[in-house]
Amino acid sequence: MEFVHGNKENQGTGEEFLNDFFSVLYESIVSLNNPIISARDYIRRLRKTYYVRDIDKILCLTDIEKEKMLNIMTDFVTSSDYTMSEMVESYSKIHNKITEDSEYGEIFKKLDTHMNSLKKQEKRLVLRSSFKKLYSQIQNMQSEINERIIEVENPSELLIISESLIVLEHTIDVILSKIKHKKSFSRYNIFLSTLLMRFEAVRLKKMPIENLMNDLSFYTSFFD
Repeated sequence: MEFVHGNKENQGTGEEFLNDFFSVLYESIVSLNNPIISARDYIRRLRKTYYVRDIDKILCLTDIEKEKMLNIMTDFVTSSDYTMSEMVESYSKIHNKITEDSEYGEIFKKLDTHMNSLKKQEKRLVLRSSFKKLYSQIQNMQSEINERIIEVENPSELLIISESLIVLEHTIDVILSKIKHKKSFSRYNIFLSTLLMRFEAVRLKKMPIENLMNDLSFYTSFFD
């Protein structure tokens, strides 16, 4: 995977790092809204061509359109800290906002319908494919941020993101285990989605990166 780095002087900032991974953040966030999006290759193997066309309508938006969508979603995740009930409420509001009020709502509704139309085993394979892809993307981010931490004079912001990425990896591990054993993982999915959207909120300058430290404390206590 290739990365286009910004100004060398800014490579120690969390915002610059997140800018370089904007496309990954976008796909990850919309896929957590509907996992069928990042399971495109599996859906294509099922020969569901019209499903793939709808997936591509979301994946192939311009960067301006993608940012517009994420700007809507991140309005709900900028609090300094969260309780679990607040996360669930925000997650529900985001899904409703995207499917009912956004200009892309009809596409997301179709994707929900496509996901619900799959057989039970197909759904499980979509979920596994989607979360394995996300895990790989998070690992790529972690590898890149580890290199930058060594290179910059003040890596404090990068260290915060690095710790958050570790939490994301652990959360995905738990989710994959839940999928394997056919157990519910909805609250872990909400964790995952919220933290990724808060990355995007930092990138959009909607909240300070220090707020992610509150998330780390919350997530650590959740997994205890």
